[in-house]
Amino acid sequence: GAGFNCTECFSVIHQTLRKSFDYVLPYTADIPSFGSTWAFNLAFNKDAAVAVRASEAGADPVAFLIDRPASEVDAEIESRLKSELTFLDGTSMKGIFGTPKTVRKKLAAETRVMTIANPIFMY
Repeated sequence: GAGFNCTECFSVIHQTLRKSFDYVLPYTADIPSFGSTWAFNLAFNKDAAVAVRASEAGADPVAFLIDRPASEVDAEIESRLKSELTFLDGTSMKGIFGTPKTVRKKLAAETRVMTIANPIFMY
């Protein structure tokens, strides 16, 4: 959901994912058709390729993603894809992982977990 109302749904999704995955990384992106910046989560376990690469480099997987130099991200994208991405490059990756402080504080304070018996909806 949108960052400005992140406690309606996004923070609960984030907390729920934290109960199921080893790593959860929030990020934001402007969604022009929705008229605002929206928040998303990237969730993965210790056996995910990025976590293994980070471990081999002696780094925390979340820090590995957030702190990677833009030039490394650009080189990896170029080595894996035949065509240019429209949105993502090393610079934009730094930006999307720069979740606003107010949102990070709300995520850290969230205690609700979504379950079948306790669903959370956003209208």
